[in-house]
Amino acid sequence: MAIRFDVPHKIGAEEARKRLHGQAAGRGVNVEPDGARPSDPMAGEVEHGTPMGDVRVRFLIQEACIDVEVVKKPTFAPAALLKSEMERRLRDLLA
Repeated sequence: MAIRFDVPHKIGAEEARKRLHGQAAGRGVNVEPDGARPSDPMAGEVEHGTPMGDVRVRFLIQEACIDVEVVKKPTFAPAALLKSEMERRLRDLLA
């Protein structure tokens, strides 16, 4: 089951990119280029450890939202829980 969702924002694509990358670096989270779009500065991937296992997400920053796709998740992690936690974290990074 693919987990895909959007996180809306009102700050524009470039400001969202600056905040996302800046806040992630400040929290020790490495934002990597998206393997499918390695030269696109608005696309990327992030992997983060959780108590249940690693989660890897791919994102694309748009003018009014961030498109998110979970590409790796722990086998027994509930999709709804992962989605709500990732939405919360992204909103915090963009604030």
